[in-house]
Amino acid sequence: MNLMRRSRWIGLLLLVSLVLAACGPATRSGDAQPNLPGVESSGGEVAASGEEETEVSNSSSTGSTITASGLEYVEIEAGTGPAPQPGDMVSVHYTGTLEDGTEFDSSVGRDPFQFTLGQGQVIPGWDEGIALMREGGKAQLTIPSELGYGPAGSGPIPPDATLIFEVELVAVQPTPKPTEITEEDYTTTDSGLKYHIFAEGDGDTPQVGDMVSVDFQLWLDDGTFLDSTIDRGTPYTFVLGSDSSLPGLDEGLLLLREGGRAQLTLPPEIADGSGATYIFEITLLDTQEPPTPTAVDDADFTVTDSGLKYYTITEGSGPTPQAGDTISIHYTLWLEDGTMIDSSVQRGEPIPVVIGSGGTIPGFEEGLTLTSAGGKTQIVVPPSLAYGEAGGGPIPPNATLIFEIEVLEITPAQ
Repeated sequence: MNLMRRSRWIGLLLLVSLVLAACGPATRSGDAQPNLPGVESSGGEVAASGEEETEVSNSSSTGSTITASGLEYVEIEAGTGPAPQPGDMVSVHYTGTLEDGTEFDSSVGRDPFQFTLGQGQVIPGWDEGIALMREGGKAQLTIPSELGYGPAGSGPIPPDATLIFEVELVAVQPTPKPTEITEEDYTTTDSGLKYHIFAEGDGDTPQVGDMVSVDFQLWLDDGTFLDSTIDRGTPYTFVLGSDSSLPGLDEGLLLLREGGRAQLTLPPEIADGSGATYIFEITLLDTQEPPTPTAVDDADFTVTDSGLKYYTITEGSGPTPQAGDTISIHYTLWLEDGTMIDSSVQRGEPIPVVIGSGGTIPGFEEGLTLTSAGGKTQIVVPPSLAYGEAGGGPIPPNATLIFEIEVLEITPAQ
C-alpha cells in the first residue's frame, strides 16, 4: 500500500511507477520517494485539509469524533506544537491495520513518512485526519473505504476495506517559497525554458545518457509547493534524457556543471503535458556514466515456459519468496541496447514488492519467484511479459527489458 500519489513529474520520470507497486509509503529515506509513485485512491474528493474547520457530525462517548466525511478520529496524545496547514510538509510515523487486526504496513523502525498536506498526495482520509492534529500528537484514524482505496483495493489492501492507522505527527514544516527573481534576471531559451543560475558549479558538465543526482524543490507557478528532496534528505538520481516527459528539466540540467544551482521555469510545452507550469530550484550534485548490465552468454541463461530468461549472478542463502510474501529488493533496469532506465541502487532506495499482488509486469513478478534472499539475478523480459506493442513512458514499443535484481529481505505472508 502506498499512501503517496507522487507529484506528476516524478511518477513520469521514475520507471518504477510503471513497473513496481510498492507496499508502504516509506521506502526511501524520509519517505517514502516523494517516496514510490502512489496508488490512486478511489475515494471521492475531500475539501483541502485545513482550509476550513472540519465539520463534526457525531462525537461518541468513547472519545472518538466522526467527521462529516465519515472519518473517525481518536486523540491518543495531544500535541503541543503547531497545527499543520495546507501546503505544509508533515513528517508522520504510522502503523496501519485492517479491521481484523492484520497489520499491512508500518513506518516504525524507518524514517518518518513525509508528504505535503492538502495536495492530494495521500489518500483523502490521511489528508483530513492529519490536519486535525498538532505536532507531537498521536491519534487513531479509522478511515472508511471511500476515503481510502475503495472497491479496487491496492496490494495487501482488499476491496472496500476500512483502514485503521495509529499515527504520530512528528514534525510540521511551513511551505517553502521559490526565490523571487525579476524578469530581466531570467534567460529564456528557444524552447521557452526560463532559467536563472544561482551558482555556476565547477565540476563536470553532464551529457545525455549520464546518470545525474540532484536536489530539488518543486512548485507550480502559482506557488503551490509539490515536493522536495531536501526535506527527505535523499537526492533524486536518474539518467539524463532517458525519458521525454520533462524535456525542460533535461535542458536545464545540461546548462549546469556539478555543484551548480539554478531556478528553472518549465512552461507546459516542455513539461509533462498536463498544462501545468513548473518551477524547480535544483542543484546538480553529481554526474557519472551509468552502470551496464552484467555480460552473460546466451547459453548460460535458463528459459522458462513463458519465454523469460534468467541467470543467477550470485546464489542466495535464504528462502525463495512465496505468494503473499513481501520482499525488499534492489533493481536496475536497462533496455536491450544497454540504455539504463532506472535504478533503486543509485537512489539508495530498496523497493518492497508483495508477491502475487499483480502490482508488477508479469515478467518481473515471475523473475522474483526465481530469486532467493541474499541472491542477485539477471532476468531478460520479452515484450509479451512487459509492455508489449504499446510501450509505456520511457519504454518503447516491443521493448525487451533487462533487470538485475538483488533480494535484500523476505517477510513471510501473515
